[in-house]
Amino acid sequence: MNKFLVSFIIFFVTPAIVICQRPPVLVQRGPVVTTHSPNLLQPEFVTPAYLSIPKINLPVYRIEIIDNRFDDKLGFIPIYKYAPKEIRLINTLPNAIKEIFAAGTELVDTSRKRKMIVAIQNCWITYYADSKFNFLKKSLVAKLEYNFECFTSIDTNYYPLKRMSGNLTMVFRDEVTSSILLDSMIHLLQHEISRLTIPEKENPKTLISETRME
Repeated sequence: MNKFLVSFIIFFVTPAIVICQRPPVLVQRGPVVTTHSPNLLQPEFVTPAYLSIPKINLPVYRIEIIDNRFDDKLGFIPIYKYAPKEIRLINTLPNAIKEIFAAGTELVDTSRKRKMIVAIQNCWITYYADSKFNFLKKSLVAKLEYNFECFTSIDTNYYPLKRMSGNLTMVFRDEVTSSILLDSMIHLLQHEISRLTIPEKENPKTLISETRME
C-alpha cells in the first residue's frame, strides 16, 4: 500500500472515527428544581366522631341543609417539601350535619307547617406561625373557623333562629390535627342543637321575606 495513504489513514481518519464514537457530554446549566404535582398526593379523608346525647323534640317536619361554601374541601394539610394534601370528609359536610340532627332530634310537626333550614357558611382550616418559639423554632398552629346559620320557615316567611360560629385552634400535629379539630366542632354543634328553642325565637320584627332569603 502506498506509504502516503497509510500515513493519511493513521493521522486523519482514525482520530475522526474515535471522536465520533465518544459518548455525548451532558452540560448541566444549573440546579434542577422539581415541583411535585398535587395529583400525586391523595386527599386526607376524615371521618367525624359523634357524641351520644339525649334527643330533643323539634316542632318542624323537615330539615334542609344548604351549603353556601365556595369549595367542599375543609382546607389543606401542609407536608414538608411536598404540595399540601386536601382535607375532605368521606361523607361530605352537609351529610354530617344531617347526621347530627338525626341523632339529636325528633321532628314532631305533624301539621307540616314549619321546616328548618341550616346554611353552611364557612368551615375551613388554616395555619399560622405562633409568636412563641423554642430555640429558634416557631410552632405551627392550626385553626378551624366555622359558621352555621339556622332559620325556620313558615309558608313564605323565614325567621333567623341561631348562628353557630367560632374558631378552634391547636398546635399542628401530623395525622391527628384534622380529626381533633373536626370532632371538636361536631361536638360543639351537637350541644348547640340540643339547646334549640324554636317558637319563642320567631319574632315578627326579625322576619325575612322569601325574596331576601333567596
